[in-house]
Amino acid sequence: LRRLNALIERKYHDGAPQTEIAALDQRAARVIRAMSSARCGPLERRLHRAVSDARRLLGESAE
Repeated sequence: LRRLNALIERKYHDGAPQTEIAALDQRAARVIRAMSSARCGPLERRLHRAVSDARRLLGESAE
């Protein structure tokens, strides 16, 4: 998920289309849901934080 988050950030900074970034964001959300079902605890919280950071980047690009 860290690699996915880094990829989202790179795509954002490179000016990739919002649809491409949104698809990566959805992929990250699926990873988190899968890990949530495994009840990973602290790791799950870190993953949620990583996706929140990526979503914040998406929000900034919309402004």
